[in-house]
Amino acid sequence: MVRGADKRQRKFEVKVDPDTLAIQTRALKPLMVEGESQYFSEITALETKVKTLVETEGVSSLKVRDYLNYAREIYKLKTKFSGITLNVEAQLRVNKWADRGLAGSLLVKIANLVGVDPSPPPVAEAIDVIDRANRLLGIVYGSLDKLQQKPTTLELLVWINNFPSDYPLPSSQVADLKNIRLLSALDIVTVNNLLNPHPVSKSGTWNIDNLLNPHPVTQTSRALLVTKPEREDLSSLGSVASPNNAGVLIVAGVTGQKIKVYDAGFHGAVDGLHYFYFGTSTSPTTARFCSVNSKGFVHKTFVQPRVGASGDGLYLFSSVAETNMPYDVGYVQET
Repeated sequence: MVRGADKRQRKFEVKVDPDTLAIQTRALKPLMVEGESQYFSEITALETKVKTLVETEGVSSLKVRDYLNYAREIYKLKTKFSGITLNVEAQLRVNKWADRGLAGSLLVKIANLVGVDPSPPPVAEAIDVIDRANRLLGIVYGSLDKLQQKPTTLELLVWINNFPSDYPLPSSQVADLKNIRLLSALDIVTVNNLLNPHPVSKSGTWNIDNLLNPHPVTQTSRALLVTKPEREDLSSLGSVASPNNAGVLIVAGVTGQKIKVYDAGFHGAVDGLHYFYFGTSTSPTTARFCSVNSKGFVHKTFVQPRVGASGDGLYLFSSVAETNMPYDVGYVQET
């Protein structure tokens, strides 16, 4: 049955009554002083022995306090427990302080000073990494077993022997993985190469020897590649033009090629509509860029170029009479 809070409170008030406490203290004081005197004597002697032991063992002064705290815990256990219980509790303290970085052998010696004999803390099994003759034969020792390499090409046999079954992939991807090589300066890879993988051997099985037969690479034009934001092969053109409510040809078109403009600018002296455009005549088209409707300097750089149709030329337009209108463009002309 659970006692009520009121009953517990009244009982506590009786215990801490000043007169009652005074009577109990006067009666127990001789025994209390005797017990504390014995404790002070024993713990001082133990701490002296422990300090001498750890200093003899070369322990850093920063860790001496930790060993003393450990010794006090073992001493307290000795006053509370005995037999198997004492050994179990002492072993728990040894393991705890070993995990905190104290030396296991030294913890056992300190416990022996108190009359307790725990075992050294468990130590993780070390892995032998010493070179041995088998390493010269291509045997690599791991934490679970040894891994055998294939002579000459040095692939791990555990990968070679189990690749198709343990690592299932589409046959096209397996074929590509077997034909990796370093690219040279002459190699230009197109998207089409990724869609036409190197054929598998006639038997249709994975063959490590295909590593010696590199994947065919197509030498192709720049038009089939992803355009880079920066180009080092731009043609730079700077001059003056005199458009008058019409376009003036800046770069002539070439059959089968496109003009790609990466930067462009001009300076109009008179208020009016000005812009570049792609087309085949001086009549403006809607393929225009850098449009402004006032005089002044305009210049733009394009991460993705402005591109005309195949065979188009590049024109500069003005809706008003402009004389000697400065302009400049950076462009390439390619298929």
